[in-house]
Amino acid sequence: MLFWFSNLIGMEIMDLKASLTFAGKDMRIIVFGFRPRTKQRRVIFDALLRCAKPARIWDLYAFTCGPSKFSKPNSKVRLLNEYFRLLGKGSHCASVSMVEEGSFTLSNDLWRISNTNSNYTVCSSYPFALIVPKSISDEEVIQASTFRARYRIPVVSWCHPGM
Repeated sequence: MLFWFSNLIGMEIMDLKASLTFAGKDMRIIVFGFRPRTKQRRVIFDALLRCAKPARIWDLYAFTCGPSKFSKPNSKVRLLNEYFRLLGKGSHCASVSMVEEGSFTLSNDLWRISNTNSNYTVCSSYPFALIVPKSISDEEVIQASTFRARYRIPVVSWCHPGM
C-alpha cells in the first residue's frame, strides 16, 4: 500500500494536531482522531510509515505481524470449516485427521465438497478441496478441467455470510 501523508486545511470537526490524515492512491481519505497531548498519533504514524516504506526487508508486515490468531492455524482445516458453513453444515467441525483421511466430502441439495484436487493434480493453483455442483461426478470435473486454461474449472470460491 502506498499512501501520501497530508494535513487537511479548514477542518473544524477536530483539532488538526490530534488527527492523522491519509489519502490513498484511489483518492479515499482516512482520518484518525486522537486524544490531545498523547503520543498515540506519532506511534501510529511511525508504524504505518515502517510498513509502507520499510528500511529493511525484515520490517515488512509479513515478518512483523506475529503468529496466527486463529484457534486452528491449519489452513486446510480453516478452508473446510468455511466450506461447511457455505453448505449450511456449520454444525460440523473439520479436523486434521479429516483432511488426512479425505473424509470431508459433505453436500447439500445443490453443492458438494470434492476431493479430486487433494494432491493438487487437477489444478495446482486451486485448493485441495473444491465446492462443485452435486450433479456432476469427480470424473466429469477432471474431464472438464482438460478443456480449461491452466485446468481451472469454475468452482464456488466465496459466498456472503448471510447466504
